[in-house]
Amino acid sequence: MGGVTHRRAAADRARSGWRIALLMLGAVAPCGASGTVTLIVPDLAALSRLPSITLPPSPVYARDRAGGVWSVDEIAAEFGRITDRPPAINFNRPAFVRPDHRWLVAFNDWFMRLQKALKLAYRDEVWDCDDFARCFVAFANMVALGGGETRGSICVGWATVANLRAFGGQAASSGGGHAIVIVGSADGLFVIEPQSGKMAALPDYPNRDSFVEVNL
Repeated sequence: MGGVTHRRAAADRARSGWRIALLMLGAVAPCGASGTVTLIVPDLAALSRLPSITLPPSPVYARDRAGGVWSVDEIAAEFGRITDRPPAINFNRPAFVRPDHRWLVAFNDWFMRLQKALKLAYRDEVWDCDDFARCFVAFANMVALGGGETRGSICVGWATVANLRAFGGQAASSGGGHAIVIVGSADGLFVIEPQSGKMAALPDYPNRDSFVEVNL
């Protein structure tokens, strides 16, 4: 139902919405045609002079209040029940954990504070709607994993829609796509505009019939 597809696109996974440089304390890498190995030693004194950022503490993941596991077929059926045009669903696992809805609300609020701390701002073709959405997804799964969720990834992904009606501070547009966040919490499917934090249940989302695809 809804044109569900299974796609493991390495290029898509490599283009992460979260762009943080990991500072390595040491690494080895092949160098030159001879295949010799060179030890890379960073300048720790220079690294220590870089500015640091204190991030707001993330909400505690409520594993004991999380819902059950939702299969991709069940997610597709929910889209089919609510929307006139169920989207294609791209996924890399057959089922996802439905997080507690109260945690989702708290996480969404935290993500807005995180944006301010990191000074994330929209820049066309540099840091735009899909980057905000992917960043939300990455942090949500990181917080859930750190909170002891061992059953698998939580049901949070990003989706592209034709933004025909205004939502969450994004003006209506007759052309081009827009990226938003889709979450399957214990209370159902919800849409989040990650740039403003606006959240709506899927039946109340004004562009529910103009999804292009969902990526979980």
